[in-house]
Amino acid sequence: GTKLTVGRVQTPTLALIVERQQAIEQFEAAPYFQLEGQFGDIKALWHRGNQNRLEQKEQAAALARQLTGQDGTVTRMDTSKKTEDRPLLFDLTELQRESNRRFGYTAQETLNIAQSLYEKHKLITYPRTDSRYLPPDMIPRVVQTMKLLPPYRQPLSHRRHEAVDSAAFAENRRGISRKRALYSPNRRQKAALG
Repeated sequence: GTKLTVGRVQTPTLALIVERQQAIEQFEAAPYFQLEGQFGDIKALWHRGNQNRLEQKEQAAALARQLTGQDGTVTRMDTSKKTEDRPLLFDLTELQRESNRRFGYTAQETLNIAQSLYEKHKLITYPRTDSRYLPPDMIPRVVQTMKLLPPYRQPLSHRRHEAVDSAAFAENRRGISRKRALYSPNRRQKAALG
């Protein structure tokens, strides 16, 4: 006999886990086909009502032949203007996620690379950070680094560090640790920065 505890959080959480596991075990993959049309710069997915999948390849091929060269009707077009905040700087976890997404590196491979860039080459700050912010005292250093980069040279040429406003710099923000977010001036920039 295994002894199990129950409680108002444990019981529903366990139920969710069991339900998910049962759904995974009972899932049967079934192939389906979709028709996608290219109309200049616009991609459109065929649908009839709420259905946009066809179960048979022959059915999809026949429909594709039937629709090729035919005029279509746009029944609905959704557009929206969205604003997105600039991403925060990397902490180790976000760096590992991004390098896995972009390059397929494991978390350990990313850590090894970052550790090497820090220890051997002195190209980034301490990588084992849980902070995604830089302290305000780094603003002048970052501005000087950015002034060395061609795309930022002109816009920042007459600005002083007080003019830099960014979510990357944090003053009295929650979650700021003594460690800093990853920051990476290259060697030339480091030499120019002194």
